[in-house]
Amino acid sequence: MLRKSFAIIAVALSLSAVAHASPDAYPSKPVKLIVPYSAGGSTDNIARLLAERLRMELKQPVIVENRPGGNNLIAARALLASPPDGYTLMLATNGLLSVAPALYTRLPFNPVDGFSHLGFISGYPYVVVTRADQKQTLQDYIRRARSKPNSVSYMVVGNVTAVAGAMLKARSKTELTEIRYKGGADAISDLVAGRVDFGLVAPSVASPLMKAGKLSALAVTTKTRVSTMPNVQTVSEEVAGMEDYHVDVWSSLIAPPGLPQPIANRIAEALAKVTKDPGFAADLAKNGEYPIQGRPADVKARVSREIPMWKSVVASSGMSPVE
Repeated sequence: MLRKSFAIIAVALSLSAVAHASPDAYPSKPVKLIVPYSAGGSTDNIARLLAERLRMELKQPVIVENRPGGNNLIAARALLASPPDGYTLMLATNGLLSVAPALYTRLPFNPVDGFSHLGFISGYPYVVVTRADQKQTLQDYIRRARSKPNSVSYMVVGNVTAVAGAMLKARSKTELTEIRYKGGADAISDLVAGRVDFGLVAPSVASPLMKAGKLSALAVTTKTRVSTMPNVQTVSEEVAGMEDYHVDVWSSLIAPPGLPQPIANRIAEALAKVTKDPGFAADLAKNGEYPIQGRPADVKARVSREIPMWKSVVASSGMSPVE
């Protein structure tokens, strides 16, 4: 009789687990979306646009939780400490997934297989900016650096700007002085004051400062121009010999490893609908951003492809990975 009771309980638990892993049952409560940056920035803005549209698709609130610091590692650890039930997700960028492995010798995760990848979200280029009254082009800065090594400085905030600058140095065959900042506010302050020659910033950061007459745009880092800045050339157009230069900041949605496939499919389908929504694209475009479509497998493939590329860039620029 006891054995029969255990069998009945086991069957009941099994059926319950299947129900909870079913797309029809998920989600039954609010979903948390971890963002590895402070509120108010470009990535946070993307996360909030995404959260609102996922709310409509999943029929549950999607609550943004900012966990900045540690070059995205604080947020990543918080995600990995969460159960793989679909109720904790994270907006990740290539700074964490494909650039960090080139900059750090040891990471607490495998960027390819250590997460449940759910699909791409968006992308944007960097805008290369300088103080408005400098009257210098990017080509001018490169020429000056070639004639007098390390006489030109640029600001770095975060992983992707670090490798974007490293690629610029390597491809242009120049010695530029990298000035690292912990936060964007101090970096922009020094840039506007002329204490650093140029910087690479998101379009959402560059545009208001350009309109205010504090900064001017020298180039954008993608191979195509930005719709909100059609007169700003690309780096490859501006600097001779840089035809293959391309750096963008892309984001994707990830979950802890071991996410049940039915739930992963449900989230991936919802995300795909969001990134195909013209309204989402229009909202992103206001800040010089654009949606990216792609299956979970496409994200893994891109991460796998980019890691060795960024490792090569770091090595050729003379940068040394740190622990």
